Amino acid sequence: MLLSLSGDKTGKKYNLNAVNTPSGHAGVEDEHWLRLITELTMTKDWEKLSYTREEASRIIGEQKVIDTLVVASAFNGITRVADATGIPLDTDTEKNTTQMRKDTGIQSFNYDEKSTRYDVFN
Repeated sequence: MLLSLSGDKTGKKYNLNAVNTPSGHAGVEDEHWLRLITELTMTKDWEKLSYTREEASRIIGEQKVIDTLVVASAFNGITRVADATGIPLDTDTEKNTTQMRKDTGIQSFNYDEKSTRYDVFN
């Protein structure tokens, strides 16, 4: 949601569908490195992450690498806490992100939809 709102404010267009497309381009500066660092963090490929961190620091700067690692780690933790406590998507956010969730296909990660898709409760 914030990326699309940032685009509205700056007049830039971002491809939100890139969120669920490994080779998609969102239009974010240095997105190749940001995505790669995030993916290596989430997949726990520490050896490749170490090498990639060093290379990315030379190319995009150490601060961007640090910021990427912080955001990836924080987002992972926040999502797990929300999931564990059963916090639903608040009404305003749900309403304001309907089209974005449709465009990106992110709704397929919704627990009700996953339960139905994988026949968990039947």
